Amino acid sequence: MSQKHRSYFNHIADGWRNNPPPTQFVDNLIEFDIRANDVVLDVGCGAGCATGQIVKAQPEAVTIAVDVSEKMLAAAKRNLDDGNARFMCSDACSLGLRSSSVQKIICYSTFPHLKNQQAALGEFFRILAPGGKILIYHNCCSRRLNTYHAQINDIVAFDKLPKAERLADMLRQSGFENINVVEQPKLYHILALKGENA
Repeated sequence: MSQKHRSYFNHIADGWRNNPPPTQFVDNLIEFDIRANDVVLDVGCGAGCATGQIVKAQPEAVTIAVDVSEKMLAAAKRNLDDGNARFMCSDACSLGLRSSSVQKIICYSTFPHLKNQQAALGEFFRILAPGGKILIYHNCCSRRLNTYHAQINDIVAFDKLPKAERLADMLRQSGFENINVVEQPKLYHILALKGENA
């Protein structure tokens, strides 16, 4: 994210409503098959609404909540007081984690805000272990989300979620395979795999 995005999310962090993810997202987490020995990255965790569900889905996994906004991270820490999550302030394009060190990546309601989306996908591919998976998820389609963002009188008005098929192409360009795409009015769900031989 840009410095302007960081400032924007720091500014709104204190008043952020931490709405729980929909049941459909929780069900998808079960299908995502998070295992006890997995390292799971929640990219753009905000105030931790998805992070909490990840921890509930598999308390034995190592869940790392990442956000570029230190104030959003502080809110996530307050909301997740069970000690089962770790926190890291970092840009998605430069995560500072070892290559092949993560088994699962979740981007819940985050992807449009990434400044260089292709570079972020490349970074995700780098840190994922062979056989690792990424889930990119939104509660509505790209058209609805982009219309909503455009109505906000701030930097996020220019943040765009690509159509799901376009994002699938971007994932392929970064090396991902077995890409599964669903885009409906109330669901945007992309699942992709880093191959075992990558």
